[in-house]
Amino acid sequence: MERRREEPCRSMELEKDYILQLYTVGSGVEGEVVMRNRNEPGTGTHLFHVPLQGSEEEAASWAHTALRAIREG
Repeated sequence: MERRREEPCRSMELEKDYILQLYTVGSGVEGEVVMRNRNEPGTGTHLFHVPLQGSEEEAASWAHTALRAIREG
C-alpha cells in the first residue's frame, strides 16, 4: 500500500545545513532529510528518507543518528 504524502507538516533544522521535513502518516510521522543549498534559498538536495516513527522527537533522533553514521562511514 502506497502512502499519500501531503505537504510537510513541519520542518526543523537538524544542524547548520540540514533540515528535517516531517509528514504526518496515520498516528505517526515520517520524513526526509534535506541538505540546504545556501546559494538558492528554498532549494536543497534530498539525502535520505526517515521511516515511520511515533513522534517528531523520535524522527529527529533517528535522523541525527543517521547523519552521524554517514559521517563516520
